[in-house]
Amino acid sequence: MAEFSRRKAEFDEHDAVLLGISGDSVESHKAFAEDQCYPFNLLADTDNAVRKAYKATDITGLLPARVTYVIGREGKIAGYCNSAIDMKLHAARALEIIEGLEV
Repeated sequence: MAEFSRRKAEFDEHDAVLLGISGDSVESHKAFAEDQCYPFNLLADTDNAVRKAYKATDITGLLPARVTYVIGREGKIAGYCNSAIDMKLHAARALEIIEGLEV
């Protein structure tokens, strides 16, 4: 998420809305966002309903995965990036998808 925060101005140029989602509690998100100075909202998916709906799990289907989805203005998934270790790739890929939506 640090890479998204670092590149926030680039996302702002496209009027993109950034949301972080995890199964952690609201209190945990608040503390984390304040500690890291994240400029976007974090959503608490404590029952994992969002993760399950988007099938954002690891290869076993049991553990949460690090997946970035780009959802277009019409509400449909325009693209995604799935990488457990390369968050720079997530931000770069998300920007590529967003730019592609604008052509």
